[in-house]
Amino acid sequence: SVALFRHIIPPLAKASPDSILIIVSNPVDVLTYVAWKLSGFPVNRVLGSGTNLDSSRFRFLIADHLDVNAQDVQVIIAHNVLLRLETISWFCVGIYCRRASTKA
Repeated sequence: SVALFRHIIPPLAKASPDSILIIVSNPVDVLTYVAWKLSGFPVNRVLGSGTNLDSSRFRFLIADHLDVNAQDVQVIIAHNVLLRLETISWFCVGIYCRRASTKA
């Protein structure tokens, strides 16, 4: 995977210098770090989405709190290459409910 990233990330960063990279491949933390280094982007523009378990747990907590079915709740959690939480967004029954961000 690292060899593939070495082939893909630099030209992608050059062609789209203002983009945000979201890494969804395993091992997500390692590959997010590699993508960050290869892209030269700031840490807040290279995100890893290896937080599916955290999202699932949070989804069930929200559903329990709201007394709704967990299938009606969607949660998005993302962190940057330094593993600092960037954003939490959640939706209940298709309605946008909340977005929290740790960005200054």
